[in-house]
Amino acid sequence: MVDIEKPFEAEQVLGSLRQGTVPKKHASKLIIGRTFWLDALREDMDFVASGASKIRFLSAPYGGGKSHFLSVIEKIAIEKNFLVANVELHSREAPL
Repeated sequence: MVDIEKPFEAEQVLGSLRQGTVPKKHASKLIIGRTFWLDALREDMDFVASGASKIRFLSAPYGGGKSHFLSVIEKIAIEKNFLVANVELHSREAPL
């Protein structure tokens, strides 16, 4: 069960989900079945914090939860004192 303290916050979360956007503040409370991936990325962050480097790619179909997953990773990275930048590229503006 998701623990959201105030009815107003619950309405915000539902509104975000209805619009197909990520409820950033509560994204980590809504992630299900991704523990393995999150643990692996936490290990990667610790590895990078030790001075090493690592790269990962994320691929999923439209609606596959990429933005949601990335918002959870962003929160974890900030908690680990990483600098985080978010850049969105759209196929019309940046064709491959």
